[in-house]
Amino acid sequence: MFSALISCWPKFLNCVNNSNDCLWKGKLIQLESHLEECQYKIISCPNECGEILKKKDLDEHLSNCCLRRLVECEYCKEKLQFE
Repeated sequence: MFSALISCWPKFLNCVNNSNDCLWKGKLIQLESHLEECQYKIISCPNECGEILKKKDLDEHLSNCCLRRLVECEYCKEKLQFE
């Protein structure tokens, strides 16, 4: 039964994040692995600033844009929240 179902699936699928510009195409069996790493997946900022962004943009956001990012005080060198 399962093998019959698999044979009905298209040979190649688009990523579910293709509306967010992901160009990945692959087999159903590869999809789960791809989705774990897909850089076009929409995520929330882990600092809980409220920003919603693509996974590929997270490093830039955390370094330069996040209102809750940690910055170093130029006087005492202590790490403080930007906001």
